[in-house]
Amino acid sequence: MVIPYDPPRAKKPTLVQKFMGFMKTRDTLAELQQRHREFETLRKGLNQRVNVVSSGLSNCGLKVEPLKTDELLTLFYECFNPRTARIQKIKKSEDVAVEKDTDLYDEKKQEKEGE
Repeated sequence: MVIPYDPPRAKKPTLVQKFMGFMKTRDTLAELQQRHREFETLRKGLNQRVNVVSSGLSNCGLKVEPLKTDELLTLFYECFNPRTARIQKIKKSEDVAVEKDTDLYDEKKQEKEGE
């Protein structure tokens, strides 16, 4: 079960707002702190919804377990790409991290050999 959380303030920015967001320089410390507080408030609201649904399902005798990020990615990938998912499996984040580290190592090694 996917539990959505769409807070009332979540509006899609207009094209002009998006453009202005790209043009803006770095955030101030106060803006960062405000966004962090807002994120924590929204996260608490989502956790409350999850707890209500989880307890309701548990009372019905169902086992409830939240999925981790990799499990969610795999689930959505397989749901939205059923044909591709049979042939091409999604890579786990730790595999991708290892590949990136290996690629970076190989690039640096080639640069040293070329010198």
